[in-house]
Amino acid sequence: MFFSKKLSEKEIQALLEKIKIKYVEYGFEYGRGYFNLDKFYDRYYQAVNTGIDLETFFHAEVSAIEGIIKRIEDKKLQQISVPGESVMEKIFDEYAARLKKYRRITLHPRALEEIEKLYGCVTDLNDNYSAGLARLAGKLFRSRAKEAWAVVQYEMEQFTSSRINRLPPYFEDYCLSLAQAGPKPEDVLDAGYPLLKKAFRLFRSLNDFLSAARDEQSSIIHLRLPVGGKLYEYDGFFKLLQAEIRQIMHDFRFKGLE
Repeated sequence: MFFSKKLSEKEIQALLEKIKIKYVEYGFEYGRGYFNLDKFYDRYYQAVNTGIDLETFFHAEVSAIEGIIKRIEDKKLQQISVPGESVMEKIFDEYAARLKKYRRITLHPRALEEIEKLYGCVTDLNDNYSAGLARLAGKLFRSRAKEAWAVVQYEMEQFTSSRINRLPPYFEDYCLSLAQAGPKPEDVLDAGYPLLKKAFRLFRSLNDFLSAARDEQSSIIHLRLPVGGKLYEYDGFFKLLQAEIRQIMHDFRFKGLE
């Protein structure tokens, strides 16, 4: 038996929260077709309503999750598994470790940690690169670059332009959604998903702008651009920012949010 005693209400809620987080993580990694949180909660409420033993239910769910992952990436997961630690725990710990480097800014009592980490991440990115990006944009002339820059400016403002006693618009909308969300854990997840898609759109627009800027290399080849108080040649600036964007998109698992 997976659990050795009858589960208390507190233990049940803790397990639901843990499985919820894993479903979100694995949904981004492997696809929501494999890890559909709504279907999990349907099974859970059916188990509760029909009187199925919850120890048995959670045991079956955890086993099913591990089985799905093993079927998808059996060879890879065998390489990273640790004796005494489940594959599921290993992946979850690795995800938490990747986000650890980002500053967390408190938003709302119900906010997901990854959203508060995202707020810190985008804020720091803007602080470090906004001056250099603005200087770069001022040297570009073609319509493609100007249009791409307009998108970057708009998206970045929605993520970072706070007002007196107000959050940036996108995060303010997120907190409003949380305040209006239902009591179930999946309601909190649903409130965060649109914001993650907007973040993906921001980083994609940054890449589009950098690509357009490279087409005007002759206009920017002599530029020295600031990053966090240091000056870089234009090529170094590009490589630094593109590497950071790739790392952020990897760490926050933005794959599959198109």
